Amino acid sequence: GELLACGFTNGTIKIMGGSTLLELASFRHSRSCITHVAFSASSEYFASACADRAVAVYRRLRLDELEAADPVDGSAVAAAARAGWELVGRQRAHAHDVVDLTFGGADGEPPRLFSVGSDRRVVEYDLERSSVADGLQLRASAAVEHSAKPTACFWLGDEEQLVVANDAHKLRPVAVHHDRIETVQKVLGPTYSGPVVSFAPVAGTAGGDGPQYVAYATSDKVIGLLQLPLDGNPNRGMGLIAHPGEVSALAATHDGRYL
Repeated sequence: GELLACGFTNGTIKIMGGSTLLELASFRHSRSCITHVAFSASSEYFASACADRAVAVYRRLRLDELEAADPVDGSAVAAAARAGWELVGRQRAHAHDVVDLTFGGADGEPPRLFSVGSDRRVVEYDLERSSVADGLQLRASAAVEHSAKPTACFWLGDEEQLVVANDAHKLRPVAVHHDRIETVQKVLGPTYSGPVVSFAPVAGTAGGDGPQYVAYATSDKVIGLLQLPLDGNPNRGMGLIAHPGEVSALAATHDGRYL
């Protein structure tokens, strides 16, 4: 919560103070609008997606690497380094727009990065093999839909699955192995308004034994909650009209108390 990364329509990413909103650094590796930004759980990585279908990954620099950053160079690479990050690489793995971007992975293991595109494909990027010299590497890619188009996704940590929502009001849990991606099942999703466009996993109770939920927002007016595990039962979800028009974003607090 100390820093805030903000993407702009001209492709710029600014790093700002989380409480003061003062700009600490600004760098630009794309000329297209930044559409998504996601952080790994440990904040070791953050990724961005832009309107030209490219996904970029940044890695937090260690203290010795940060001290070695050139303070004179005015390039975007040096600007990112001075902000404490380096561009690992960019990859254009989708044929159409990137609709969502999320990190996953088990606790204590290296983070895993996934993107979902309107080309009906899920892509996993190999962060362990990626480097500044070799660029951003792909691990697996597979089609998850044949007629409907994906609209959002989230990582289901308890099941080690990626859940993909589509514009036909369906949710598709997908098992993402290290060398392949396969669909586990397909269940009914929220049908209160338009398709789901964003998710926000909600933390459980303090004891860890209470119901688990994921919050969602549709393309028009509605936000709601779904109880996990997903089974398609409409009685395990709710939705309410929260805004008079488009819902642009939602987020849950770290303790799961507020949305």
